[in-house]
Amino acid sequence: MLLAALALAAALVSQPQAAKPAPKQPTFLPDRVRAGCGYVPGSNSLIPIEVGLFFDGDPPFADVHGQAIRVGTRWMHPDQAPYPTGASRSWFRDGDPITFEGRRYVKHGLPRVYALDELELVGEHDGLAVATGGLLPGQSEPTLFLLSDPASCGFQPYRPA
Repeated sequence: MLLAALALAAALVSQPQAAKPAPKQPTFLPDRVRAGCGYVPGSNSLIPIEVGLFFDGDPPFADVHGQAIRVGTRWMHPDQAPYPTGASRSWFRDGDPITFEGRRYVKHGLPRVYALDELELVGEHDGLAVATGGLLPGQSEPTLFLLSDPASCGFQPYRPA
């Protein structure tokens, strides 16, 4: 009887085992999706982008606020998205003046959120989209708006110096 049990055990061990499937990666779906404004340097156009907000699951591609940008079919960290932000430019972070089309401009106030159709794209400065949208209250000359935060469609106003 012992001999039969050993023979059965040897037969089971010698049979090829089916490969175990790899553990499935968790599927991260956004809790909310909202519109943003993207700009790819050199493209001469603002484009609508999707911003996913992830509240649970802590996906590795989301920033500290749980935001990720959809590029094609995948979500990616906003810093890896092809849309530059003001925070990625030292002159923007430091509040330095800029020169656009031969004229000097200075940062003016806080960023404002606009829809894609509310501003007119007029060029770019160091890879950031530059738009105009008319006069701000109390100004006699047009203000420039630099796309500083694609995830929120945030544009930083710059007034002539």
